[in-house]
Amino acid sequence: MLRTPVPPGFQPFKMLVVMATVSLALAFPHFGHLTSIMGCLTFSLLTLALPPLLYIKAFQGSITRGKMLRCLLVVAVALLISAVGLISNIGTENVSHIEKSPPTP
Repeated sequence: MLRTPVPPGFQPFKMLVVMATVSLALAFPHFGHLTSIMGCLTFSLLTLALPPLLYIKAFQGSITRGKMLRCLLVVAVALLISAVGLISNIGTENVSHIEKSPPTP
């Protein structure tokens, strides 16, 4: 088993993160649905949309029109992927009955 060294003073932060996660899981009985929705909103935006936007900002003024259009196309695809993921998560039968029943063990 590979163990990574923990920097001094990091252990309390690590414990706080675990306690916050447990608190969220207890506060939201259907925590899996919440994480699924948050994942589809953040993952595609952070991995696909943010890099081209940062590239455009970093090379503002020296970027060609073709590169600008390609970057904006990637951002548009990322927004589309995020929207499709959100609609598929909200539109499923699993989410529609959340308030009606308690979680099953």
